[in-house]
Amino acid sequence: MSIAALRRIQLGRETVPGTAVAATIKAMGFQLGMSLHDRVITQPEDHHGSLAAAHRHYTQSQEWTDELSGNPTFEDILYPLAMAIRGNVTPTTPVGATAARLWTFTPDLVTPNTPDTFTLEFGDNAQAYEVEHVFATSLELSAALGDPWEISAELIGRQVTPTTFTPALPDRDVRTPVCPLTRLYVDDGGGTIGTTQIMTTLLDWTWSLPEHFNAKRYQDGTLYFTSHGELPMAPELTLTCEHNAQIVALRGKYVDGIRQLVRIQATGEEVEAGFPRLVTIDGSYLITEFSGFDEADGRTTVELTLRGEYDPDYAKLFEVSAQSGVNSL
Repeated sequence: MSIAALRRIQLGRETVPGTAVAATIKAMGFQLGMSLHDRVITQPEDHHGSLAAAHRHYTQSQEWTDELSGNPTFEDILYPLAMAIRGNVTPTTPVGATAARLWTFTPDLVTPNTPDTFTLEFGDNAQAYEVEHVFATSLELSAALGDPWEISAELIGRQVTPTTFTPALPDRDVRTPVCPLTRLYVDDGGGTIGTTQIMTTLLDWTWSLPEHFNAKRYQDGTLYFTSHGELPMAPELTLTCEHNAQIVALRGKYVDGIRQLVRIQATGEEVEAGFPRLVTIDGSYLITEFSGFDEADGRTTVELTLRGEYDPDYAKLFEVSAQSGVNSL
């Protein structure tokens, strides 16, 4: 008998992309669709002298896709960031810290980026399955007022194989999900990001990185992909805000076409004294859309759409960083 409550997700970071490894952690704070669909099967229709449409079939290609979602913790948000933005990131120890580690995911803009790939184990008490060469093709982070952050990452992998779970992986002592203690900072391009906090304004927000990495296939004797490709990055940020003087000022930036350096930052419990858990989304954007008035809890709201645009003084398009006590993936 299978029991839904006994489903789990386990991850192992691959040394060689596509070469399966044993899981090293039980993922915390995520859900998975647990798709078992991993191939395109074709049934040709021949002139066969029969009213049966199909008399044969073949597997055309193999590919597994699924969605990783949930309320990420400050610790485990690192995994989708490494899958979706860039891999091979080494954490740094902030000055004065001993236990805190800062992971900074800054995509290179002139040299191809490479995602970290993982072997994913999932299933329940009836059966476990394994997928190798798993990375993310897109990423979305969001939060509604008063709620923890949410994440959605579209995953791709090669194939589903029945397996047994890597045993004895514990539920780790990770903290609460990335929490509602979120701040918004907005500065003009050419300035310093994170200088000016926008108060009594932000209600809801969504940040997305659509279509970054993709799978590459060749006629090389395999039905599944063998490497990854990369598309130009176009991050997008939507902000739902109370209509006030600060929004009136931002509409002036929209009219004048002035780039904005935007920081969204969540702060959690301390890793050690003076060093809190953090997740920070930084980026350079142009405000491209301003909605009409809406209403929420008796106040007038508007929605701003910002699209990524390189700023030569900032010298980046975007970066996402996370501070916790995690030493390695």
